[in-house]
Amino acid sequence: MARLALAHDWKTLEKTIAVPETGLPFLPDKPGYEKPWRNYSRTLKRGMIVYDDGTRAVPTPLAELLAGDGLVTADEYFHFIARTFTDPSPALQGWNPATPRRYPLVFALRYGLAKLAEEGVAEVALDEVLRAYSKSEFLGDEDYSRFAALVASGQDAEGPSPSPDPRQARESLKAISQISYLHYDGQALAFSLDTRDSKRVFDQLHPINGTPEEDPDMELLRLAGLFDGADTLHTYELKNTITSEAQNSGFEEGNKAKRTHITIERNSKLRDAYFAAHPSAICDACEMDTSKRYPWALRILDLHHLLPLSSGTRVEQSGTVFSDLAPLCPTCHRAVHRYYDVWLREESRSDFESMGQAREVYGVAKTRIGEAAHAH
Repeated sequence: MARLALAHDWKTLEKTIAVPETGLPFLPDKPGYEKPWRNYSRTLKRGMIVYDDGTRAVPTPLAELLAGDGLVTADEYFHFIARTFTDPSPALQGWNPATPRRYPLVFALRYGLAKLAEEGVAEVALDEVLRAYSKSEFLGDEDYSRFAALVASGQDAEGPSPSPDPRQARESLKAISQISYLHYDGQALAFSLDTRDSKRVFDQLHPINGTPEEDPDMELLRLAGLFDGADTLHTYELKNTITSEAQNSGFEEGNKAKRTHITIERNSKLRDAYFAAHPSAICDACEMDTSKRYPWALRILDLHHLLPLSSGTRVEQSGTVFSDLAPLCPTCHRAVHRYYDVWLREESRSDFESMGQAREVYGVAKTRIGEAAHAH
């Protein structure tokens, strides 16, 4: 969508171009809706991809970054959207710069993070978040002690749903659930973080504000200009979180479940299909035969996604294919991701520019792990 914003005017862009370029349907598919702008102008503005100068939809500086592979990760982008999304919003009707701005997405994230840190509960229902937001009248920038007290009060855990239509909240949470430690199933927001790391993320998840512009489109432009990759969550160290990597795909992976620690639950269909086609129990990196090392288990292998979940680089619209995956023992799996971190830092990059580049880096990591394993 960002690339199209640089090449076309979204106000006049036809579906005949937008649909094949993005793989999105831009519904409804009926006469009168030939231009996506009619139904999706708010989405494009809320995503800070364009602003309306009165004549055309102009791409923002953020759109120029999003249009380049490897420049912005999904985590960077969606954390920024969460931290700048306000109520009232300049992308929606009712914008008034004189009205105190609330940060509903920061509130939702901070409320869930505080609940995890205080109670060890990794899931928070949408209705509970909406009740807490409505009753507390928090702006979203309150300190941890106030959020902890709000969670401890328990007054928002049960009761009737809040009166406002939750559709917009549901759509917004679905968007930011593309952050790598989140999952949203339509009813609840789940956090795949250790409780100690949840507090660390909370402390760094501040609203981005400043003096608002009178004109809503100029306010969108102002906010988009505040994006700074150095100030986003890819710099956060989640030292205590143990997760399996998962990729949203045609197999609909990514369901979160509470275990001894928080993990990303593997989609059994993907595992079954992969290992039916590749029945080996051998790690692709260190070549350990896990069935011999651990004879009480058929195999102890993770499915590593060559392009990580947090990547902003897009792959096949149809979902994960087997060539995107590699079976790794848990130790090698973590080692590969640490190698990714080192490589990106040394190359001064935030993300891989393509699946091909991710494959090449994985190949180097695999070789180095193999050499170390054989040396012992």
